[in-house]
Amino acid sequence: ENHFRWFVANEIMKRGGFLLHSSGIAKGNESILFFGTSGDGKSTIVELGKGRGGKVLSDDLIIVSPENDGYVAYGAPFFGVLPQKEKEKMPFKIKSVYRLRKSDDTFVKQISKGVALGLLVSHCQFVFNEKTRNEILIPIVIKFLEKVSCFELYFRKDDSFWDLI
Repeated sequence: ENHFRWFVANEIMKRGGFLLHSSGIAKGNESILFFGTSGDGKSTIVELGKGRGGKVLSDDLIIVSPENDGYVAYGAPFFGVLPQKEKEKMPFKIKSVYRLRKSDDTFVKQISKGVALGLLVSHCQFVFNEKTRNEILIPIVIKFLEKVSCFELYFRKDDSFWDLI
């Protein structure tokens, strides 16, 4: 499966998108992406959002693709904690992206575009070639950040974050 992930990541970049190690929820007609390292709460936040009526895109990998004047998110067809049958198959326009932070309180902080660039690129795991990362992926993520805002979501393991996103 890892070879296929690498192939998919490269094919998506050829089309101006990227494969992001993140979870995603559709809230209404828009999607919200959550990224972080293993254990930061990607699967937890999806489960909590599902309880508030969110539609699961993925709990592990999201395909980010340019469309019209913005970007859409697709759940990638790879294994995560949740079974594939629970994941939405259609794309949703991306509203915002959040770096997850565990906390005793729930609040949101905006991230500068420079910091967001570094964080997002580091979560595109299936780009091993430095030249590809520097010449292809980084310009793609810069364009993405011109359209989509990036925040840090400090949250505790309850659904109190839902009204903030």
